[in-house]
Amino acid sequence: MKKTRWLAIGTGLLLISFSWSVYPRLQPILFSDPDTSELLTDNDAEDSSFMDEATRSLYAEEAFGEELATSDQFSLSNKLALAECAYGDYQAAMDAARFYGEIGNELPLSSAENCTYVVSGSSSFSALQIAARRWSENRVFRLEEVTAGLADDSSYSSNPLVLLITAEDWSTHQVQYSLLAAQESIVVCYFGDELPLVLQEWGTPVFQFPNAGAIEQALAVEALFGAVAVQMIDGGFLPVVRMGQAPPEAVGIDREKLSDIEGMVERAIRRRAMPGCQVLVVKNQKIVYERAFGHFTYDKEEPVETDDLYDLASITKAAATTLAVMKLADEGHIDPAERLKAYLPDYRRSGTKYLRVRHLLSHHTGLQANMPIRKWLNDRSVFAAEPSEDYPNALSTDMYLRYDASSAFRDEIRRVRPGRARFRYGDVNFLLLQQVVEQQSGQTMDAYLNEQFYGPLGLQRTTFLPGLQFSTKEIAPTEFDRRWRGGLVHGVVHDEAAMLLGGVAGHAGLFSDARGLAILFQMLINEGQYGGHTYFSAETVRQFIQKNGYNYRAWGFDRFAGHSRALRRYGASNAIFGHTGFTGGCVWADPDNDLVFIFLSNRVHPNDDNDRLQRMGLRERIHRVIYRSLNTYSSGDEA
Repeated sequence: MKKTRWLAIGTGLLLISFSWSVYPRLQPILFSDPDTSELLTDNDAEDSSFMDEATRSLYAEEAFGEELATSDQFSLSNKLALAECAYGDYQAAMDAARFYGEIGNELPLSSAENCTYVVSGSSSFSALQIAARRWSENRVFRLEEVTAGLADDSSYSSNPLVLLITAEDWSTHQVQYSLLAAQESIVVCYFGDELPLVLQEWGTPVFQFPNAGAIEQALAVEALFGAVAVQMIDGGFLPVVRMGQAPPEAVGIDREKLSDIEGMVERAIRRRAMPGCQVLVVKNQKIVYERAFGHFTYDKEEPVETDDLYDLASITKAAATTLAVMKLADEGHIDPAERLKAYLPDYRRSGTKYLRVRHLLSHHTGLQANMPIRKWLNDRSVFAAEPSEDYPNALSTDMYLRYDASSAFRDEIRRVRPGRARFRYGDVNFLLLQQVVEQQSGQTMDAYLNEQFYGPLGLQRTTFLPGLQFSTKEIAPTEFDRRWRGGLVHGVVHDEAAMLLGGVAGHAGLFSDARGLAILFQMLINEGQYGGHTYFSAETVRQFIQKNGYNYRAWGFDRFAGHSRALRRYGASNAIFGHTGFTGGCVWADPDNDLVFIFLSNRVHPNDDNDRLQRMGLRERIHRVIYRSLNTYSSGDEA
């Protein structure tokens, strides 16, 4: 196979020898700015083949129908989701897809690493570009630039080079594509009826799709990342190792049964229960419903997108602190039965020293629910708009915390006293667990989580301190706090105690979109497995998600059975675990049904005393609709 590659190189050298002086380095052409769809070079600015709004709308219409493509109620990412396309078209594309070659080390691509896609000047692959943004950081290069400058750029070499080729591209640029065959690590996505024999002889992994329609392009991305079972030419199917997208019918759900969700959400928005939200449903590792509704605020200036970030509030306890404790316990660095004094020397004279880690995880300590912060709320000197020696700790690009605030607040945590051992849900338990995590890991909790989970899982939009990384156009605001923070809380955590700790706290501070949370909880449903990697042992996962022995909760997680048994009649299991958040979110995972439901909102905008979301029971009603939709469709229904 290598001999064939080098023969191809010799054939094409004369055709591109001039290029090395013209293109000394690769020039990316797409997606670097989150507010735009492309990053064009000067030479590309007038090239109509690149993705603009009209082009994207056309792709949406071709793939998912004119009514959906032109509807104002769905964002662009909604329009192009595989969950929205016709099941027959999806299944036809799946049936026609084929994989040639060996999986090797190239596949699946890593969502934790950067990806480089190569296109010819005549193809833009707009739908693929949109889909790829949800998987990893990407750059797309023109074929002419890659053949000229590949050797000068190594920043995107951790993942294979992905060649996107149509039948027309191949007939025009075969020699230039063949030059790339000598690269040690490449993957090909070919869009055409018949795969050229030369491509088969390359010996590289090749995905073939019958055409370059929007559905096929979206499936190509899922295939590259191991999220869809493509049939192998030699028999069998590629393994599925990540969560993907599919129409509801693919997992036995009649999409009409889910249509009630839309009306429920829109009614809640009209009644000002929240200005907007994200709703996501995963069944059998397939996202079958992912929509964004409403706006960031009631001014309706910024519509919600499916990849916008929400303040998760107490969901942080489950999606951050508990995961960290689980990992350290799995590796033998924390024993849930051990007392606090074993891990925190500063607490050996504290009344909390006899508390066990499992007591804190279960909220079975009798500790006060929250820290007394009234005195802090009267001190507006805690924050400054500009950094200085006295205000070195950045919470966002325009908010800095006073140098002594976090240490002073931690001193107050050490002075808390436990009461009689009983269940009392609160934040102090997880403020203590944060300190255990940081002591045993030797890192700040956010750094540890990024290293162990968020980074390896490719969770680009799950983070603490989002205001330092993202534009506020991508972050839903929370309360308008005139008293302490002097305005709209936007891009920084809503919880006051978490702010005093620098935006990273055991009980609050994490931000995410719905999909990031879904990946975390799908990994837990998979008993610690995801993307071909093991994050926990199955035994550790089972230990933490089962009933804790003290109360109705699990270790670090809430259990739905402790709140409601009404869903049982619709097939919900007794094993549902997850958490809710003060800002208006929830995540619930049902391992018996392989089902994840996520709802994120900013119901606390503009005031955190808004309880309409709870009074309407919106999250519970959506959850009921989801369970009632299960097993409502079979492949024979269309006959």
